[in-house]
Amino acid sequence: MAASSSRSRFEAACASVHPSSPLLTLFRRAADHESTLTEIDLKDLQAEFVRWSAERQSAALFLLAGSPTLQKLNLSGLGLTDAVAPALAAILCQPSALQVLSAERNDLRESGLLLLIEALAGNTTLRELRLTGQKQPIPTTVEDSLASMMESGGASGLIKLGIALRGDKARRACDQAIFKHVDRQRLERQGSLQGGSGFNGGASSSSNNGMARSASAGPLRPPPPPRQ
Repeated sequence: MAASSSRSRFEAACASVHPSSPLLTLFRRAADHESTLTEIDLKDLQAEFVRWSAERQSAALFLLAGSPTLQKLNLSGLGLTDAVAPALAAILCQPSALQVLSAERNDLRESGLLLLIEALAGNTTLRELRLTGQKQPIPTTVEDSLASMMESGGASGLIKLGIALRGDKARRACDQAIFKHVDRQRLERQGSLQGGSGFNGGASSSSNNGMARSASAGPLRPPPPPRQ
């Protein structure tokens, strides 16, 4: 959806919202790509957001797709349903600055989660995704789709994944993919340090900083050693 049409849709959906609404102001700032707006956490504005219709919520979230400034987005505990999944998918599939997305404790179900996984496949910039605590257990179809996507090299920037996976096969596949991502990024940092300084000093600490966690995987563990 083009930025202009997204803005028009949002303004139409918010025609009855009071002009002084802090939530309305926040999303207008996001639509304007204010350089200082690098993080959005709706926790303090939750009471108003949950009263918005799904149509208005969706119109607001579509404004965040492709943002060149937004790096962190917290949508946890807002009661989001599959009705807003297309907007969340747009946020994930369009090139943007977003690195952290938390959508925990919502009501996203099979169709909505599958949309997110499809959008996530081509994402190279998101580093952390949290989806734990949905009202319904994660369906097997979603677990299998997520595992297949991760095994195929999708979501290549992801190093932290929070989702309750019950299937051992899906859990192992996601854990292995996460560790590969961590290992690759560690090697890229080492190469950058060596290329910039001409010596190996400072690169030895990268392995200590390259620890990742999949919420399904238990305690933090170091990534496997680089392949020779």
